[in-house]
Amino acid sequence: MSGTSMAGPYAAAGTQALPNDVLAAGSGLFKAGMRRLTGGVAIVTARGSDGSLVGMTVTSVCSLTAEPPMLLVCANKTGSFASHAQRGAAFCVNLLSADDEEVARACAGMTSQSREDRFDGEHWRTGADGTPILLTALARFHCVVSDLVPASTHLLTIGRVWDVHLGHSGGAALAYREGQFIKVQ
Repeated sequence: MSGTSMAGPYAAAGTQALPNDVLAAGSGLFKAGMRRLTGGVAIVTARGSDGSLVGMTVTSVCSLTAEPPMLLVCANKTGSFASHAQRGAAFCVNLLSADDEEVARACAGMTSQSREDRFDGEHWRTGADGTPILLTALARFHCVVSDLVPASTHLLTIGRVWDVHLGHSGGAALAYREGQFIKVQ
C-alpha cells in the first residue's frame, strides 16, 4: 500500500472538499492507515438511567481544553455508552495500565464475559457519581457530559472534568496498534 492515496486526482487539482463517493471508496485504505496509529487504551464507564452499568474500551479519548478541564470521547452510536449519553450525565474515563488487558478485552466484547459481569471483581468500585471506577487505572477522569455532537456513525461526547485521580505511576500503559494490545513504557 506504499504510496497509495485516497485523494487521487483531487490532490493535484487542490480541491479541499472531496465528493462522498471518493471518501467511501477509500474507507478501507483509511481504516488500514488508522490501524497504524498507536493509541492509549481507556475504558469509559457510566451508569444508565435504568441503573445498568455500561463500559466501552476505546482509544478515542483526548484532552480538549485545560481551562476549564474538558475531554473528548468518540463512541459508536449503536453502543451502550452512546445510548445512555445525555447532557448532565456522569461518566468516567479510566486510563489503562498494561496489566489491565483482560478488563480491556472484556469491555470491548472480546471475551465470553457478559455485560452484566464486566464490573464484578476486586478491581472495580462505584465512584461518588455512581459510575464504575477501575482501581488499577493509571488515571481516572470523572466527567459530566457538557455537549454531544453527532458525526456520521459516532457520537462525540464532550465531558467537563470535575475530578481526577492519579493511580500508580511508573508502570507501563496499555496501547493498541494494528489490532493488537501492546505495552508502552
